[in-house]
Amino acid sequence: MRPDVSLGQLHDLNVTRGQLDELLADHEQLVKAHLESGRRLGLAAEKDSMLVRGVGITENTVAGNPAGGAALLMLVDKLAASASSLPQVSEHGIPIVYEEVGEIRASAGYQAKYRPVQGGVSIAPCARQYSGTLGCVVQSNGTKYILSNNHVLADTNTLPLESTISQQSIPDGGACPADVIASLSNFVPIVINGQTPVDAAIAAIARGVNVDPRILRDNGVVEKLVAPVTAPVINLAVQKSGRTTGWTKAATVRAIGLTIVVTYPTGSSTLQNTFSVKRVSGAFSMAGDSGSLITTDPGNQPVGLLFAGDTNLTTYANNLSTVLAALTGLTGAAVSVVY
Repeated sequence: MRPDVSLGQLHDLNVTRGQLDELLADHEQLVKAHLESGRRLGLAAEKDSMLVRGVGITENTVAGNPAGGAALLMLVDKLAASASSLPQVSEHGIPIVYEEVGEIRASAGYQAKYRPVQGGVSIAPCARQYSGTLGCVVQSNGTKYILSNNHVLADTNTLPLESTISQQSIPDGGACPADVIASLSNFVPIVINGQTPVDAAIAAIARGVNVDPRILRDNGVVEKLVAPVTAPVINLAVQKSGRTTGWTKAATVRAIGLTIVVTYPTGSSTLQNTFSVKRVSGAFSMAGDSGSLITTDPGNQPVGLLFAGDTNLTTYANNLSTVLAALTGLTGAAVSVVY
């Protein structure tokens, strides 16, 4: 089957309509010959044969440098010493570029079950059919908690204290009590038709559950948070890991000191002194990323707790220092980030 590739996608490579037809025809031939049949690219010796893991269209390169025009890309499991004997052009004379790759696996995303549990992954109350994100680990008076939003952990004031929290959420495949990691301890009430300081809640980590204070990034990498908590500054480069969109970067703080009216399932509330984040391209966050910890990029210093977004792909967050202060008022002892 030919790939769905348009001339517009290859505009910078100056590909003509005729060349595109040849690219697509040869692409289809390579897929049938090697991917669909499971055949290897045979060399002089079987031990040097290559398993093809993918076929695509790319920019032509020679010795890793751009050479002009388009090429067919062959992803193989190894590049043997005798790779020079591989075909260098396709049936229509199109250059073939080879790239060595490992096994290509479907990404579990941040919606999977993680043990140890890490910041940035799917969580939700056992009693609810939605998903949110674990921001980070905080502590107060010797007890460690997971931090997220009120509307994630307490379903906008509607769940009682001690409600159990699972990782991953029930919609993402979690099961209770097997996947319970914490129980709701405190939340800052969301005042419908009034003013709310922050959208935040904490849940005490269950005995025997290992919650890593580091933040999950792509490919299983976890990144340590770095003190201190940092105030948002206009044009500050930031990043976050969240249940839905995973690790997103290339974003900056666009506005600070924002007062916004936020719509919750039970009504609206006004939140003051929030800040907004916009990504260079695409969404910084989406539904399910609520509760994500926003940090500096680079540096990974905590900046804010993500709680909302709009249809123009703007993300909104509470200053983390304000979140910690509000929770301190509830616990009666200082609440701080675990690094």
